[in-house]
Amino acid sequence: MPQKNSNMPPILHINTEKGFRGGEVQTLEIAKRLRDKGYPTLLMCRKQGMLCQKAIAEGLETMEFSPRGELDILSALKIKKTASQFGARIVHAHTSQALGLVYLSRVRKAGCRVIATRRVSFPFKSRYSIRKYLAADRVIAVAEEVAIGLMKDGVPQDKITVIHSGVNLEPFRNLAEPSKVKDRLGVGRHFPVIGVVGALAHHKGHQTFLKALNRIWTRFPGVMTIFVGDGPAADDIRRSVESRGLPSLFTGHVDNVAPIYRAFDLFVLPSSSGEGSPGVIKEAAASMVPVVATNVGGTREILRNGTEAILVPPSEPIRMAEAIMTLVNNEELRTRLALAARERVREFSFEKVVEQHELVYRKALEPKT
Repeated sequence: MPQKNSNMPPILHINTEKGFRGGEVQTLEIAKRLRDKGYPTLLMCRKQGMLCQKAIAEGLETMEFSPRGELDILSALKIKKTASQFGARIVHAHTSQALGLVYLSRVRKAGCRVIATRRVSFPFKSRYSIRKYLAADRVIAVAEEVAIGLMKDGVPQDKITVIHSGVNLEPFRNLAEPSKVKDRLGVGRHFPVIGVVGALAHHKGHQTFLKALNRIWTRFPGVMTIFVGDGPAADDIRRSVESRGLPSLFTGHVDNVAPIYRAFDLFVLPSSSGEGSPGVIKEAAASMVPVVATNVGGTREILRNGTEAILVPPSEPIRMAEAIMTLVNNEELRTRLALAARERVREFSFEKVVEQHELVYRKALEPKT
């Protein structure tokens, strides 16, 4: 068990999500790595949620609760009590709902510094949403695009720090040969195999991708798509795929997705909106899989168009199909982009991301003038 360092500020991390998606991966990795550096660390997470289960398995100290929205006074009081008993100097809200509860708890009046992470580029829905970010001591935006949105809504620039989401590069270092992974998944006779990884949600742009796939299929009848993930739009996407008669494989949620990337000849992120710092394109890059992605959120800050990936406008299936076919037809281009992307993604390792978080915490704890 890592030793706590009394010279390091105790940090209370809070995440209110039920499932385990990109934001929860980030919360778990950041909390775990800070603990391993000696920071006293406590994670508040939803009772019976996947994040709590995984955190306990990693030996993290956890506190379960059952928030009923960001105006749940009982959950806010529990946060206040937990922060006091733990002796938290930093309270880090990793979700918007968590920040609402922290704001309601008034832990800042007890001397805690509040850090908020904003992971999406969606506009705020209410004045309360803006108010809670204004009240935080520091706001971490996971992309410049997200930071710009925060500033448009009145959050001061000097309060915002851009830290892209991290990627754990270790699982991608010694992956199996692509042919072996394709055979294991039963897609060895197909080319190209296109991977789509992430939540099956409407804003992720799967319908645009399927329209692009219709055009690709006429040129490459051997095309196969592997959808990795689950979500509220899963049934709609399955029906759309079946109605088109397109070869596809739906894996559902996969805990360790790293080996599956090697089955892809290329990777597509078709999102229409809302992206912050998508981890899936970093994972594809770490796996040396060439990427086609829509130019939304912080995507272009991670992989640059023509240098490490091909980026296309959102909701334009013809442009997406053209980009995919360009890569399928050009092995040299696929290799060049994949090599450059693998080098680029080292900038987003969790080691660097955690160091950047430490700087934010130290800045927040500086005496106020």
